[in-house]
Formats: sequence, structure tokens, C-alpha cells
Amino acid sequence: MKIPLEELQLANELPPLPIDYIPNSIEFFDQVGLLAGMIQGKLTFVYPREANYQCNYLAVYLDGQLSFFYLISSNKILLNRLNNLAINYQLLGISYQ
Repeated sequence: MKIPLEELQLANELPPLPIDYIPNSIEFFDQVGLLAGMIQGKLTFVYPREANYQCNYLAVYLDGQLSFFYLISSNKILLNRLNNLAINYQLLGISYQ
């Protein structure tokens, strides 16, 4: 999967997601394709890579919208619409006291 340049450009023109936004689905992609996905806070699928696999980028889609893009090869975040989101530990399955 090539870097979605046009989609990245369009997503950069959108405002950050609202603080109370809770996505129904979260999907993680790299240059090969889908890595993992969550629906309603539950991990529903994972496509593992080889142990020596080098990921070039990580794209995160919330409800089908490109919301975060990290270019690993140059250590740069090219898109971050997650800035305003409150951390929802329950959604991520993390126990927080």
C-alpha cells in the first residue's frame, strides 16, 4: 500500500477530532495493508508481520477517516487529528486507577 498522499492532504485540512469523540472502529495500516482493527473497543483482527519486518509508516483510521499518520522512516508525524481526544482507557482496554 503506497502512502495515501491525496487522502493525507485532505485529512490535514480537517480540524482535530472533538474531545468527546469515541470511534466505533479503529484500524491500523502500514505499507503492506491492514495490521489490526478494533470495533467497539474490542480487538477484532490482527494480521501479524514477520519478526524482521520493517514498517515504513503507520496510518490510523477512526471510523474510516484517516486520523493519524506517522512516517517511521523519517520519524515524522504527518497528520495528527487526535490532539483533542480525551484518553478513553476503557475503550483501549487499559485498567487505570
